[in-house]
Amino acid sequence: MKKTGWEIDNILIALENNSNDVAEFCKDNPLSCINSDKSMVAIIRKHNYCIDGDAVNMLSAKPYGDDGHWGLTVIDLNRKNDRIREVPVPENFNYKTVTIIDQSVHIKTDEKELITNFNELDRLFPFIHNYTESELTDVFNSLKNDVVEKEKIVRKLPKEDSIEIKEIGTIKLNEDKDQFSVNALWLCKSIELEFPVDNNGEVTQGIETVKELWKHQSVWDDKAKRYAAGKLLDLKNEVWFDDDEKEINTTQFINRMQLEALILSEEGCFEFVFDDGDLFWGHYIQVFGNINEGLTDAIFGG
Repeated sequence: MKKTGWEIDNILIALENNSNDVAEFCKDNPLSCINSDKSMVAIIRKHNYCIDGDAVNMLSAKPYGDDGHWGLTVIDLNRKNDRIREVPVPENFNYKTVTIIDQSVHIKTDEKELITNFNELDRLFPFIHNYTESELTDVFNSLKNDVVEKEKIVRKLPKEDSIEIKEIGTIKLNEDKDQFSVNALWLCKSIELEFPVDNNGEVTQGIETVKELWKHQSVWDDKAKRYAAGKLLDLKNEVWFDDDEKEINTTQFINRMQLEALILSEEGCFEFVFDDGDLFWGHYIQVFGNINEGLTDAIFGG
Protein backbone atom coordinates (compact mmCIF):
# COMPACT_ATOMS: atom_id res chain seq x y z
CA MET A 1 0.00 0.00 0.00
CA LYS A 2 1.26 3.45 -0.89
CA LYS A 3 2.17 5.44 2.21
CA THR A 4 0.39 8.77 2.58
CA GLY A 5 1.87 10.09 5.82
CA TRP A 6 -1.26 9.52 7.92
CA GLU A 7 -0.52 5.94 8.98
CA ILE A 8 0.46 7.15 12.45
CA ASP A 9 -2.56 8.68 14.20
CA ASN A 10 -0.64 11.18 16.31
CA ILE A 11 2.97 11.80 15.35
CA LEU A 12 3.58 14.21 18.23
CA ILE A 13 2.51 11.68 20.86
CA ALA A 14 4.59 8.97 19.18
CA LEU A 15 7.67 11.20 19.34
CA GLU A 16 7.04 12.23 22.93
CA ASN A 17 6.80 8.54 23.86
CA ASN A 18 10.07 7.83 22.04
CA SER A 19 8.32 5.42 19.69
CA ASN A 20 10.20 3.93 16.72
CA ASP A 21 7.08 4.02 14.55
CA VAL A 22 7.85 7.43 13.06
CA ALA A 23 11.46 6.55 12.27
CA GLU A 24 10.36 3.30 10.61
CA PHE A 25 7.82 5.16 8.54
CA CYS A 26 10.37 7.78 7.43
CA LYS A 27 12.76 5.08 6.21
CA ASP A 28 10.30 4.07 3.51
CA ASN A 29 8.80 7.44 2.66
CA PRO A 30 11.03 9.93 0.77
CA LEU A 31 8.63 12.77 1.56
CA SER A 32 9.28 12.44 5.28
CA CYS A 33 12.29 12.56 7.57
CA ILE A 34 13.31 12.49 11.22
CA ASN A 35 16.52 13.86 12.71
CA SER A 36 19.07 11.75 14.57
CA ASP A 37 17.82 12.42 18.10
CA LYS A 38 14.16 11.93 17.08
CA SER A 39 13.20 15.42 18.19
CA MET A 40 12.21 16.84 14.80
CA VAL A 41 10.09 15.47 11.95
CA ALA A 42 9.01 16.87 8.60
CA ILE A 43 6.42 15.24 6.32
CA ILE A 44 4.81 16.32 3.06
CA ARG A 45 1.44 14.61 2.71
CA LYS A 46 -2.04 15.15 1.31
CA HIS A 47 -4.47 16.95 3.64
CA ASN A 48 -8.21 17.33 3.54
CA TYR A 49 -9.26 20.72 2.23
CA CYS A 50 -12.08 22.83 0.87
CA ILE A 51 -12.12 25.66 -1.66
CA ASP A 52 -13.58 29.09 -0.90
CA GLY A 53 -13.65 30.91 -4.21
CA ASP A 54 -10.05 30.66 -5.43
CA ALA A 55 -8.63 30.23 -1.91
CA VAL A 56 -7.48 26.99 -0.31
CA ASN A 57 -8.60 26.08 3.21
CA MET A 58 -6.29 23.24 4.23
CA LEU A 59 -7.55 21.16 7.13
CA SER A 60 -5.47 19.38 9.74
CA ALA A 61 -6.87 15.98 8.77
CA LYS A 62 -6.22 13.18 6.33
CA PRO A 63 -8.04 13.40 2.98
CA TYR A 64 -11.14 11.40 2.25
CA GLY A 65 -10.25 9.08 -0.64
CA ASP A 66 -7.49 9.95 -3.10
CA ASP A 67 -8.19 13.67 -3.28
CA GLY A 68 -6.38 16.16 -1.07
CA HIS A 69 -4.10 19.20 -1.03
CA TRP A 70 -0.37 18.90 -0.43
CA GLY A 71 0.72 20.18 2.95
CA LEU A 72 3.88 20.22 5.05
CA THR A 73 3.88 19.11 8.71
CA VAL A 74 6.89 20.08 10.85
CA ILE A 75 7.15 18.94 14.48
CA ASP A 76 9.90 20.11 16.82
CA LEU A 77 10.00 18.70 20.37
CA ASN A 78 12.66 21.25 21.36
CA ARG A 79 10.08 24.02 21.23
CA LYS A 80 8.44 24.78 24.56
CA ASN A 81 5.03 25.53 23.07
CA ASP A 82 3.37 25.20 19.65
CA ARG A 83 5.43 22.20 18.60
CA ILE A 84 3.47 21.52 15.41
CA ARG A 85 3.34 23.69 12.31
CA GLU A 86 1.20 22.63 9.36
CA VAL A 87 1.18 24.69 6.16
CA PRO A 88 -0.19 24.16 2.65
CA VAL A 89 2.41 23.79 -0.10
CA PRO A 90 1.99 24.55 -3.83
CA GLU A 91 0.28 21.89 -5.91
CA ASN A 92 2.36 22.76 -8.98
CA PHE A 93 5.68 21.50 -7.51
CA ASN A 94 6.74 17.89 -8.06
CA TYR A 95 8.11 16.91 -4.65
CA LYS A 96 10.95 14.37 -4.55
CA THR A 97 12.51 14.23 -1.06
CA VAL A 98 12.37 15.90 2.36
CA THR A 99 15.38 15.98 4.69
CA ILE A 100 16.37 17.75 7.92
CA ILE A 101 19.83 19.24 8.31
CA ASP A 102 20.45 20.84 11.69
CA GLN A 103 17.18 22.78 12.24
CA SER A 104 16.48 23.35 8.54
CA VAL A 105 13.98 21.48 6.38
CA HIS A 106 15.21 20.77 2.83
CA ILE A 107 12.53 20.08 0.23
CA LYS A 108 13.73 18.87 -3.16
CA THR A 109 11.49 19.26 -6.19
CA ASP A 110 12.16 18.58 -9.85
CA GLU A 111 13.06 22.22 -10.34
CA LYS A 112 14.85 23.34 -7.17
CA GLU A 113 15.66 22.79 -3.51
CA LEU A 114 13.61 24.76 -1.00
CA ILE A 115 15.12 25.34 2.44
CA THR A 116 13.14 26.62 5.42
CA ASN A 117 12.67 26.14 9.17
CA PHE A 118 9.97 26.12 11.84
CA ASN A 119 10.33 29.79 12.78
CA GLU A 120 10.16 30.99 9.20
CA LEU A 121 7.05 28.93 8.50
CA ASP A 122 5.52 30.22 11.73
CA ARG A 123 5.96 33.81 10.55
CA LEU A 124 4.83 33.25 6.97
CA PHE A 125 1.80 31.09 7.78
CA PRO A 126 -0.04 32.34 10.88
CA PHE A 127 -3.05 30.38 9.56
CA ILE A 128 -3.46 27.38 7.24
CA HIS A 129 -6.46 28.66 5.33
CA ASN A 130 -7.42 31.21 2.68
CA TYR A 131 -4.36 31.00 0.43
CA THR A 132 -4.55 30.99 -3.34
CA GLU A 133 -2.21 28.73 -5.29
CA SER A 134 -0.36 31.74 -6.71
CA GLU A 135 0.20 33.12 -3.19
CA LEU A 136 1.52 29.75 -2.02
CA THR A 137 3.92 29.59 -4.97
CA ASP A 138 5.18 33.12 -4.28
CA VAL A 139 5.74 32.37 -0.59
CA PHE A 140 7.68 29.16 -1.24
CA ASN A 141 9.77 30.77 -3.98
CA SER A 142 10.76 33.46 -1.47
CA LEU A 143 11.89 31.12 1.34
CA LYS A 144 15.24 32.20 2.79
CA ASN A 145 15.62 29.75 5.70
CA ASP A 146 15.50 32.84 7.91
CA VAL A 147 16.16 31.68 11.47
CA VAL A 148 15.66 35.04 13.15
CA GLU A 149 13.37 34.63 16.14
CA LYS A 150 10.23 36.70 16.39
CA GLU A 151 10.93 40.10 17.86
CA LYS A 152 10.58 39.94 21.62
CA ILE A 153 8.10 42.50 22.86
CA VAL A 154 8.34 43.80 26.40
CA ARG A 155 4.85 43.45 27.81
CA LYS A 156 3.56 45.35 30.78
CA LEU A 157 2.03 43.17 33.45
CA PRO A 158 -1.60 43.67 34.42
CA LYS A 159 -2.09 45.78 37.53
CA GLU A 160 -4.55 43.28 39.00
CA ASP A 161 -4.78 39.50 39.17
CA SER A 162 -8.56 39.55 38.80
CA ILE A 163 -11.18 41.81 37.23
CA GLU A 164 -14.88 41.91 37.98
CA ILE A 165 -17.20 42.08 34.97
CA LYS A 166 -20.85 42.67 35.84
CA GLU A 167 -22.24 40.53 33.01
CA ILE A 168 -19.90 37.58 33.61
CA GLY A 169 -18.27 37.54 37.01
CA THR A 170 -14.61 37.55 38.04
CA ILE A 171 -11.98 36.84 35.41
CA LYS A 172 -8.65 35.63 36.80
CA LEU A 173 -5.10 35.99 35.52
CA ASN A 174 -3.18 32.82 34.67
CA GLU A 175 0.27 31.93 36.01
CA ASP A 176 2.04 33.27 32.90
CA LYS A 177 0.24 36.61 33.39
CA ASP A 178 -0.67 36.82 29.70
CA GLN A 179 -4.32 35.80 29.80
CA PHE A 180 -7.45 36.13 31.92
CA SER A 181 -10.05 33.37 31.87
CA VAL A 182 -13.31 32.34 33.49
CA ASN A 183 -16.09 29.79 33.13
CA ALA A 184 -19.30 31.67 32.39
CA LEU A 185 -22.88 30.87 31.43
CA TRP A 186 -23.78 31.20 27.76
CA LEU A 187 -27.42 30.37 27.13
CA CYS A 188 -27.50 28.50 30.46
CA LYS A 189 -24.46 26.38 29.56
CA SER A 190 -20.99 26.79 31.06
CA ILE A 191 -18.34 27.77 28.53
CA GLU A 192 -14.73 28.89 28.85
CA LEU A 193 -13.87 32.53 28.16
CA GLU A 194 -10.31 33.63 27.40
CA PHE A 195 -9.06 37.22 27.41
CA PRO A 196 -5.47 37.77 26.18
CA VAL A 197 -3.51 40.61 27.77
CA ASP A 198 -2.22 43.26 25.35
CA ASN A 199 1.26 44.85 25.45
CA ASN A 200 0.06 47.48 27.92
CA GLY A 201 -1.24 44.90 30.36
CA GLU A 202 -4.86 45.61 29.44
CA VAL A 203 -7.81 43.47 28.37
CA THR A 204 -10.11 46.38 27.54
CA GLN A 205 -10.85 45.35 23.95
CA GLY A 206 -11.76 41.81 24.93
CA ILE A 207 -13.99 42.96 27.77
CA GLU A 208 -15.89 45.44 25.59
CA THR A 209 -16.35 42.79 22.90
CA VAL A 210 -17.67 40.15 25.28
CA LYS A 211 -20.08 42.64 26.88
CA GLU A 212 -21.59 43.31 23.47
CA LEU A 213 -21.83 39.60 22.69
CA TRP A 214 -23.42 38.92 26.09
CA LYS A 215 -26.23 41.39 25.42
CA HIS A 216 -27.43 39.33 22.47
CA GLN A 217 -26.30 35.78 23.24
CA SER A 218 -29.06 33.97 21.37
CA VAL A 219 -28.60 36.16 18.29
CA TRP A 220 -24.83 35.63 18.09
CA ASP A 221 -25.14 31.92 18.89
CA ASP A 222 -27.62 31.45 16.06
CA LYS A 223 -25.59 33.62 13.68
CA ALA A 224 -22.38 31.69 14.37
CA LYS A 225 -24.00 28.28 13.90
CA ARG A 226 -25.80 29.29 10.69
CA TYR A 227 -22.63 30.87 9.34
CA ALA A 228 -20.70 27.65 10.04
CA ALA A 229 -23.41 25.59 8.36
CA GLY A 230 -23.33 27.87 5.33
CA LYS A 231 -19.58 27.43 5.00
CA LEU A 232 -19.20 23.76 5.92
CA LEU A 233 -22.47 21.87 5.25
CA ASP A 234 -21.63 20.98 1.64
CA LEU A 235 -18.20 19.74 2.73
CA LYS A 236 -19.84 17.59 5.41
CA ASN A 237 -22.26 15.99 2.95
CA GLU A 238 -19.72 15.55 0.16
CA VAL A 239 -16.72 14.30 2.12
CA TRP A 240 -17.14 13.81 5.86
CA PHE A 241 -19.71 11.04 6.15
CA ASP A 242 -19.76 7.37 7.13
CA ASP A 243 -20.89 4.72 4.65
CA ASP A 244 -24.27 4.34 6.35
CA GLU A 245 -24.77 8.06 7.00
CA LYS A 246 -27.35 10.12 5.11
CA GLU A 247 -27.02 13.73 4.03
CA ILE A 248 -28.02 16.25 6.68
CA ASN A 249 -29.68 19.65 6.33
CA THR A 250 -28.87 23.03 7.88
CA THR A 251 -31.07 22.48 10.93
CA GLN A 252 -29.52 19.09 11.69
CA PHE A 253 -26.02 20.57 11.28
CA ILE A 254 -26.81 23.43 13.67
CA ASN A 255 -28.42 21.19 16.28
CA ARG A 256 -25.26 19.12 16.60
CA MET A 257 -23.05 22.12 17.38
CA GLN A 258 -22.43 23.02 21.04
CA LEU A 259 -20.42 26.06 22.11
CA GLU A 260 -17.42 25.10 24.26
CA ALA A 261 -15.33 28.27 24.39
CA LEU A 262 -15.20 31.91 23.37
CA ILE A 263 -11.76 33.38 22.78
CA LEU A 264 -11.22 37.14 22.58
CA SER A 265 -8.24 38.77 20.88
CA GLU A 266 -6.23 41.84 21.81
CA GLU A 267 -7.71 43.66 18.80
CA GLY A 268 -11.32 43.00 19.75
CA CYS A 269 -11.91 40.03 17.46
CA PHE A 270 -13.53 36.85 18.73
CA GLU A 271 -13.50 33.13 18.04
CA PHE A 272 -16.39 30.79 18.82
CA VAL A 273 -15.17 27.22 19.43
CA PHE A 274 -17.88 24.57 19.00
CA ASP A 275 -17.93 20.88 19.74
CA ASP A 276 -18.82 19.47 16.32
CA GLY A 277 -21.21 16.77 17.56
CA ASP A 278 -19.18 14.30 15.45
CA LEU A 279 -20.01 16.18 12.23
CA PHE A 280 -16.30 16.10 11.37
CA TRP A 281 -15.38 13.09 13.49
CA GLY A 282 -14.44 15.04 16.60
CA HIS A 283 -12.78 18.14 15.17
CA TYR A 284 -13.71 21.50 16.67
CA ILE A 285 -15.63 24.02 14.55
CA GLN A 286 -14.20 27.53 14.82
CA VAL A 287 -16.11 30.66 13.78
CA PHE A 288 -14.25 33.97 13.61
CA GLY A 289 -15.46 37.55 13.57
CA ASN A 290 -15.65 40.97 15.20
CA ILE A 291 -18.44 43.26 16.31
CA ASN A 292 -18.11 45.74 13.44
CA GLU A 293 -17.76 43.32 10.50
CA GLY A 294 -19.72 40.42 11.89
CA LEU A 295 -18.64 36.85 11.13
CA THR A 296 -15.68 36.49 8.78
CA ASP A 297 -14.68 32.82 8.54
CA ALA A 298 -15.48 29.29 9.72
CA ILE A 299 -13.17 26.28 9.69
CA PHE A 300 -12.74 23.03 11.57
CA GLY A 301 -9.61 21.49 13.02
CA GLY A 302 -7.94 20.37 16.20
